[in-house]
Amino acid sequence: MPDATLVDTNVLLDVVTDDPAWAAWSIQQLDAAALFLAAKVFQRYRAVGGERTGVPPDFFIGAHAAVAGLPLLTRDVRRFRTCYPSVMLISPSHLSHRLPPGAKP
Repeated sequence: MPDATLVDTNVLLDVVTDDPAWAAWSIQQLDAAALFLAAKVFQRYRAVGGERTGVPPDFFIGAHAAVAGLPLLTRDVRRFRTCYPSVMLISPSHLSHRLPPGAKP
């Protein structure tokens, strides 16, 4: 069994949209601890004025990275740093010396 599994966005969207055909299967495949963490982070997001009513897929992605202790490749450093401070982020801001001319981190 692999140490980690990458999750395609369609599986996360099954959960977020409560897809009648696939939500139950997708939820069973996901790590329960990560789902719990994603729910708690989403509660905090809503409590401080977040407007989205469905859990954004990034909350599930960040939660899985946190629970599995995996680094996360992202350009959305602010959201992940705020919601999942324990996750190591790989981002353009860490690689600014390698960005194409004119690109901003």
